[in-house]
Amino acid sequence: MSDIGAIRMQVMWNRLISVVEEQALTLLRTAFST
Repeated sequence: MSDIGAIRMQVMWNRLISVVEEQALTLLRTAFST
């Protein structure tokens, strides 16, 4: 794998993780607010 491919993969992975974390926070917030 080239360096550019590895960097792109890392960026995509970090973005995926941040989206999942945000969804988890929203889920927790809605679960405890009711």
